[in-house]
Amino acid sequence: NQSARTHEDALFMLSETVSDSYGQDGARLGSLLRERGWLPHLMRVLEDSTATVTMRQHTLLVLSNLCCDAFDIASSLSKRLLLAYSFDGIIFEYLHAADELTLTYACALIQNLTNDTEWSARVFSRGAQRQLAKLCESPMERVVQYAAGALKNVSMNTAAALPTAALQAVTARTTEVPAPLRPSSPPSH
Repeated sequence: NQSARTHEDALFMLSETVSDSYGQDGARLGSLLRERGWLPHLMRVLEDSTATVTMRQHTLLVLSNLCCDAFDIASSLSKRLLLAYSFDGIIFEYLHAADELTLTYACALIQNLTNDTEWSARVFSRGAQRQLAKLCESPMERVVQYAAGALKNVSMNTAAALPTAALQAVTARTTEVPAPLRPSSPPSH
């Protein structure tokens, strides 16, 4: 349908713009998106059962970058807004996604969120650490990297003990730096 294609195209352009913006550009874009109320709009895409997988992927990518200190020095404001709106449950649901790209973006978002102590505590209160630990045993390398990064943050912020496989993935993760996230490709029509 034409409306879904238009939304896909818009989200792709936004994810490209966000992915190409760092430093002052990222800070300005992050501030603009927060001030204009885009975070709740983006979260509605993740809640929308009619949203395409591509729309959800681009939304997770945008949110991941908005919550990344390298993208926006004020990313803590985005993290706080997502907590204030109680969007944690929706975000954690994506740890059960069926496709690798969605899982990668969800784990990257959670890794960025868990730089914040309150988000790390929320991972535990929602039980999401168990799924992150399972994902550390995945054959999908980038999923493992981001899931391990999230668990490392959670462990550092909450002093929680990690299961052996998760601990091994976290240890391996400390010597690797994942490649930056980029949008997959423009939607084809």
